[in-house]
Parts: sequence; structure tokens; C-alpha cells
Amino acid sequence: MEKKINVLVNNEGKVLVETENYKGESCVTAIKDLFSEFFDIDNFDYKSDYYEEEESINNEVNTSI
Repeated sequence: MEKKINVLVNNEGKVLVETENYKGESCVTAIKDLFSEFFDIDNFDYKSDYYEEEESINNEVNTSI
């Protein structure tokens, strides 16, 4: 699944950032890494995905026969 970060700026200049297909703390980390240099991030509203564990991918290759 492709991970996305959506950004919406309303008429008053308020910025809303929402992630798709992130799990757990990785969504907060991605937003902070991407935007903290430009914006003061003062609060987060967590979706249910935040409370799920991030999926890990096992990328080990067994070369023994």
C-alpha cells in the first residue's frame, strides 16, 4: 500500500496534514520530519491507524541450500 501525506490549507491559512496508510507513531514522525522546519506543529488528532502497529517487512534472504 502506498503511503501518502495530504496537505490542505484553508482560507484562514490553517494547515491540515493527514496521512494515509501509516500505522502507529510513524505517521507523526513522517509529518514532523517533513514539516517541522516550516511550521510549528502544535497538536495532533489521531485516527484509528495511529493505535495500530506498523507492519514490518522481513527482507532477509536465505542463501543456504
